[in-house]
Amino acid sequence: MFSKKIVFGMIAFVVAMLAFGYSSLDDRTAADEMLSADADHLITLEEGIQYTARFRATMEPGERVGGFFGRDMLETILADEEAVGVRYYYALDKDGNPTLVLVGSDKFGHDIVDGPIAQKSLPCPPWCSLESSVLSSDIVVQ
Repeated sequence: MFSKKIVFGMIAFVVAMLAFGYSSLDDRTAADEMLSADADHLITLEEGIQYTARFRATMEPGERVGGFFGRDMLETILADEEAVGVRYYYALDKDGNPTLVLVGSDKFGHDIVDGPIAQKSLPCPPWCSLESSVLSSDIVVQ
């Protein structure tokens, strides 16, 4: 489970975004480029390995490192004609385990809250890809 410090940090970040900058997303060129259906969010495998290794270095053994959402759920969120992408929010489930909440987002960066919202992912562990290079345990964090 995330430490209280990490959870409070995530909450503070979301609150700060809502209070201080979120409404100005329409005016930021960089954000406009990312708030589109064809934005380039690709990274290399090495970057993915490093990102996940840094995260796992902050965790206790056996804590959740990810989850799985099926294509149908993602397509259901994206089926809204206003949706250009999916926003995720860090969250804790009713048992206090880390999870994500997914919601559609429009071209202005606004959540589409009258559409489908997802959370019920298959957690990892136990439902992890056993062959995933992204979760390699012998990588030195840079």
